[in-house]
Amino acid sequence: MQITIEGLSQIYKNGKKALDDVSLQINHGMFGLLGPNGAGKTTLMRILVTLMKPTKGIVKVNELDLLKNRREVRAMLGYLPQEFKFFSKLTTWEFLDYVASLAGLTHGRQRKIAVDEMLENVGLFEARDRMANKLSGGMKRRLGIAQALIGDPKIIVVDEPTTGLDPEERIRFRNLLADLTQKDIIIILSTHIVSDISSTCTDMALLNNGELAYKGSPDDLVESVKGHTFRIEAIDSELEEIKQKYPVIATLPAENGWEVEIVADELKGFSGQEIEPNLEHAYVYFMDYKLHANPDEFRGNGGTK
Repeated sequence: MQITIEGLSQIYKNGKKALDDVSLQINHGMFGLLGPNGAGKTTLMRILVTLMKPTKGIVKVNELDLLKNRREVRAMLGYLPQEFKFFSKLTTWEFLDYVASLAGLTHGRQRKIAVDEMLENVGLFEARDRMANKLSGGMKRRLGIAQALIGDPKIIVVDEPTTGLDPEERIRFRNLLADLTQKDIIIILSTHIVSDISSTCTDMALLNNGELAYKGSPDDLVESVKGHTFRIEAIDSELEEIKQKYPVIATLPAENGWEVEIVADELKGFSGQEIEPNLEHAYVYFMDYKLHANPDEFRGNGGTK
């Protein structure tokens, strides 16, 4: 499976550019989509799942043109939007059974087995007879995940899938998606939770103000900020000054005050030590320093010169 995006733009009636000339290629496996609120992530996903027509640009799924072959592309899709609603009069099992029938599971026994297995996989089998709209927030999110995965779609698009899930549920979901990557499918994971991408995705894109700011592996993004992550030992009176001067990633109590993790071009005015970066460090450094300091260098080319 392969998705090819060329020159994709979305301009609203008020002139706002939600996407600005985005071009990228997404291959089979887990693909992470990262960026701040308003970066264009949800707009891109709505276009990919055929809910929105772009102002201009081309999207191809394998050799199928998204605009010309909408029905064929839709048959390949599983989608979990950020805001997901259920039919108020259906139980958990009835709702997923209905979605499974829409996904092409028309044989009754086959569909029952698939629904039961999926409810087991997302930890909702014991709640199968409860009304879907009466589930807790986390359980509703899990049911949304289940409806996106039922029917073995070839492309799975999930928007903030782990919002509202506790740590155990988040790990269960990530493992479920990881198992699916053994097949020839594409999973697009859009999130603001950096750890979801660092632990599951081998390829990613970073959107900023509707533009493609970075395309590559999470490891390469982390590698690019080595030498720019520090841990400062600070007393109470220094903490506010540090927060004003540097982007702070973490603040931990220490014996004589605080241990503060920051990103910076260089450390000035405070004593500290360089530490190994992770994807969260890399993301914050990239957004606060590279993009703001040299926006033209990264505009429209995915962070490559």
